[in-house]
Parts: sequence; C-alpha cells; structure tokens
Amino acid sequence: PGFGGEGNDEKKYNLLSYANGIGFNNHYSVTNGKIERKTVKLEESIKPNYIQPSTIATDSEYHSGADVGIFAIGPWSHLIHSVHEQSYINTVMAYSACLGDYTKEPHCNKCNQVSMSIRVLLFFYLMSQLLK
Repeated sequence: PGFGGEGNDEKKYNLLSYANGIGFNNHYSVTNGKIERKTVKLEESIKPNYIQPSTIATDSEYHSGADVGIFAIGPWSHLIHSVHEQSYINTVMAYSACLGDYTKEPHCNKCNQVSMSIRVLLFFYLMSQLLK
C-alpha cells in the first residue's frame, strides 16, 4: 500500500488504482445530496480484506497497476515466474531487498543490505531515465 497523491477533493488516493469495481461503493458517501470520497487511512489499507477504491477524480490520468508487466533477473528472480497480483510483487520486492518486515531474514546481512540499497537506487534511477 502507498499513496499516489491527492485527488481534486484534496484527499489522498492509493498508488495502485482501479477504474471500476466494487471499491466504488465502499469508499464514497452521500452528504446533503453530494457524493464525497472517504479519506483513505493507512491502517485500513494494509488489512488483508481491504477493498481498493475505484474511480477517483484527478486532473490527469495516472497508471493503473492492473496491466504492468514484470520481469526479473538475478537473486530471488525465481519468485517472479508468471502472472502475479500486485501485493505478491510488493512482497517479493521487499523480501528480496530486505526491506520492512524482512530485514531480519537469513539472506539479509549488513553487506547485502548496502549492496541491495545501491541496486534499488540504481533500478529506480534507470527506470526514471527510461520513462523520460
């Protein structure tokens, strides 16, 4: 989970979003005849049964996570082998990079953490150059 920014209503929206789905009804309310989007709270968004919100008004289009290809080489690349849900991809990336809940895993020693941090930064730099 993570936040991508704010919609026109100045409320945060999730980084991965869906244009349609059951999330519309769970994240909107009607007050005085006006439809309002409920505020997304981090503690709610990390629960396993959380339903992603859908259809958020913004000034420009942002990318959905529904159609992103993923390819992997190197250590832990065997964990990426077919079509995966976004939550799985996030977990594999965190596990492989020794981030968050995975910092104490056996494969995460001091030397690897420094090396992996450099590789993660390099990856994001290269991606930013490709997307220019």
